[in-house]
Amino acid sequence: MRAFLGRVLFGRRSLRSSMPMLPSGATLAIGLSSNPVALVGGSVWPMAAALCTHLLKHHRHIFAAPGRSTIEIGSGTGTVGLFAAGLGARCILSDQRPARAAAQPVSYAPDGASSIDLNELAGVSDCLLDLMRSNVARNEASFAVRPLVIELDYTDSAHVGSAARASPGARGFSLLLGADITYSMNQHAPLARAIARLLSKEEQGEGEGGALALIAHETRRSLTGTDVQLESFVAAAAAAGLTCDVSPLPVPDAGSSGSLVELRWASRARGACQIR
Repeated sequence: MRAFLGRVLFGRRSLRSSMPMLPSGATLAIGLSSNPVALVGGSVWPMAAALCTHLLKHHRHIFAAPGRSTIEIGSGTGTVGLFAAGLGARCILSDQRPARAAAQPVSYAPDGASSIDLNELAGVSDCLLDLMRSNVARNEASFAVRPLVIELDYTDSAHVGSAARASPGARGFSLLLGADITYSMNQHAPLARAIARLLSKEEQGEGEGGALALIAHETRRSLTGTDVQLESFVAAAAAAGLTCDVSPLPVPDAGSSGSLVELRWASRARGACQIR
């Protein structure tokens, strides 16, 4: 039942074979969570593969400046941030510490007895942070600069402020990445505010050097055929003072479709959102 609900809410998990190779010819080695059904962040989802493919296709433009300061939020396995680091970015991977109950597999005997003491499931777990650190170590040979791993709950302003201070000179990041982090509409407002807080305001404009957020959004349409999640996130981004361009994002996994949401601090007045 959990697996079925996961497919309804989040779509299909991505086959790691759909991940592109780095220009060096290396393929990222990505370890997954031991409990991928319950722990959403412990899997590689189709939007991660799609965003990595986009980064590869446009890497000469996106990473024109060597060592571009980059943060991935909602990293989970760290796949997108690791791929960006393999393309030359100076990258930070980040995610929250999930509830221990979501991170710990539990089985039940016919008499209803659990395999572990349920009192041990209180609190939060470092499992995602440890998973990202492990994946950094697995792929170290592919990085000019070793990615860092930090805790970041983007709904917590103190966490967001701490992450911003980890950017070069505490001035914000030149590039922000996120794959399939827009599925929860009640978190769109804090997510958009966090993106605005983390993007460098000193690197404005739409050229190669302008601060940019690239968010890969999985299409999830309502019964009316409208992607209300996308509309909600775009509205939240505009309310946070960001401009956005939304365009179709090719997805290598059959059965999934997506959009690329590009968010910027614009150097000149223009419409809050352009959807192509």
